[in-house]
Amino acid sequence: MPQSKSVVLIDKANIGAAFAAIIQAKKMSLTQVRLDFNKLVETVTLGSDLVEKSIYIEKPENPGWKKFYDYLELSGFRVVAKEIKTISLSNGSIKNKANFDVEIATDICRHAWRRDCNEVVLISGDSDFAYLIDSLKNIDIKVTIVSSKGTISRELKDRADRIILLDEDLKIEAVSSPVPKKESK
Repeated sequence: MPQSKSVVLIDKANIGAAFAAIIQAKKMSLTQVRLDFNKLVETVTLGSDLVEKSIYIEKPENPGWKKFYDYLELSGFRVVAKEIKTISLSNGSIKNKANFDVEIATDICRHAWRRDCNEVVLISGDSDFAYLIDSLKNIDIKVTIVSSKGTISRELKDRADRIILLDEDLKIEAVSSPVPKKESK
């Protein structure tokens, strides 16, 4: 059987919300735990050749987040970032949003068109990707969904070739240092 060639696409807002809900359910604090994106990618692609890993992330106004983007890029991630859009709702409330569904779908289509992968690992539980998954499966590209019990949509659950649930399949525990330290040279 030929080696699996995987692309990994991380919807940071979606998986961040799932991770926060898991931490809350485990009665832990976000200061005790951090989501290590490198380890997550390494775990979900075990036994595969990694073609590309991309993360889709909002640009907060806080300039301190630039260090996080730089860390991701230095770790080999292709970082796709955009400004947070403020939307006024009809009930008078305000919602901040940075939706990446189109960017993620476009990048998956780029890989499918090039045929440089035979597996897409989508780290999101968003049902908006159901049609895309059907299309990928029609051209023999396997789809793995990484999400949580509470955030994976029924549509993705029904379509995925493989499902990895953060709250069941991966070990989440407290860490002594919540922020990765830069290596000294």
